[in-house]
Amino acid sequence: ENETDYTLKGKDFQVRFDKTNGALISYLSNGTEQIKSPLLPHFSRPLTDNDQRGWRPHEILKEWYHPELQLQNVTVESHGRGIVGVTSRYSLLDGRAEVQVDYLVNGNGVIRLDYSFHPETVLPNLPKIGMQCGILREYDQVTWYGRGPSENYLDRRNGSYVGIYTLPLE
Repeated sequence: ENETDYTLKGKDFQVRFDKTNGALISYLSNGTEQIKSPLLPHFSRPLTDNDQRGWRPHEILKEWYHPELQLQNVTVESHGRGIVGVTSRYSLLDGRAEVQVDYLVNGNGVIRLDYSFHPETVLPNLPKIGMQCGILREYDQVTWYGRGPSENYLDRRNGSYVGIYTLPLE
């Protein structure tokens, strides 16, 4: 621990968590950085063609598109057997919603992440709940199991077959 972050080290890896935003800010694997921007809770999604033509969720649900994430606290706790837990708690939308992110880092570099979200019931619908960070540009291929290979929606899914697909990021 130092003034700005918590650092956890193991065989062939090192991770750092920022004390000011509670985020995973660095993951060194065999000396190579894997993260280019912090891993933080995120609530919006890219606009689809349908969104741009009519629904406009970025306007209707605008408070979710750039909410101010306020870190409440970050705690670090040893769980024994080379496992360390890091918990980051946030509030957003003037305290009307809370997020808790629990990281369990084990001695071989595997990180388990649990995410809890607790909103008030009067908030507008959410476009998305998740996490977002930047990664190395070399990771330019995406592989998934599902319908593909092109984008598809409920009304076009019969033209897309379930399988394993790989495409480059654009």
